[in-house]
Amino acid sequence: MSREKEYLRQIQKIDEDIANMQMDAEMWRERAASLGNQQEGERVQTSGTTDPMKSLDMAMDIEKDIEALYMKRKEIIGVIQRLPRPHSNIFYKRYVLGMQFKEIAATCHKQESWATTNHGRGLLLVKQILDNMEVTNE
Repeated sequence: MSREKEYLRQIQKIDEDIANMQMDAEMWRERAASLGNQQEGERVQTSGTTDPMKSLDMAMDIEKDIEALYMKRKEIIGVIQRLPRPHSNIFYKRYVLGMQFKEIAATCHKQESWATTNHGRGLLLVKQILDNMEVTNE
């Protein structure tokens, strides 16, 4: 798989990671609330911390990681938006919305070969953008 496709496909993994991490952060927040509401002297049957502040800190750390993932997602979408039409449209539908080439072509009233051909041409443009980003970051 090309570097360009790997870069663009990160969005799918980022979206999955964000969803999982949001559930994890919510679990830590609920644990913090539960521990904070318990009266002194009660026995707590939990694995891990019994300190509500530590649980809240865990949730906040996870939320910082989620924010970093959102920033990476935004960067990738920014690369897609820098592409001219129809490439930006095809790439957004393919990598952000997860559509298949056949679906993309249908929404544009075109043949599937139109979508795959323009996708291939667009990958060359993405390569140029990524190369320029690397030069800028060095």
